[in-house]
Amino acid sequence: MVGLTRLDSNKYKTLIKRKRQFVHFPTSIASEVEASGNRAIDEFGEMAVKRLKQLYRKDFSEDDIELIISSYQSGNTTIDLAEQFGCSKGTINKLLRKCGVNVTKAKAQAKLDDRVVIAMYKEERHTIEEIAQHFGVSSYTVNRCLHRNEVKIRSRWDYIAK
Repeated sequence: MVGLTRLDSNKYKTLIKRKRQFVHFPTSIASEVEASGNRAIDEFGEMAVKRLKQLYRKDFSEDDIELIISSYQSGNTTIDLAEQFGCSKGTINKLLRKCGVNVTKAKAQAKLDDRVVIAMYKEERHTIEEIAQHFGVSSYTVNRCLHRNEVKIRSRWDYIAK
């Protein structure tokens, strides 16, 4: 009981002792739990789920799949498509790969013109967040662009000084 006071340690031991008393259930409850297949009773007498169920599975119609593929190939990102279709980015990625579409990680990076980003950052002294908002990408994407072009990133003190 490292890190617990003596009082807390005693409470913890009492709780564990009480939980262990409930491990022995009537046979009707135990057989019901075993029949479910996905649940079991752990060592403390609590119901434990072996595998979490997926909350929902998104099924797409053929028209939706064609729209997703054409939208992605015309320049939309997987994040945009996920928001549009009410699912996760991973679901869109998996669907595109299943349909034979080459999914790239640099879709947002393609929206940026390196020369313009560098000029906005160095000469016009815009912040990374302002540049990201201008191009409709994340600040992380702009930051990667600047690092790739070996631009020195300003600290917060550089903004206060000027």
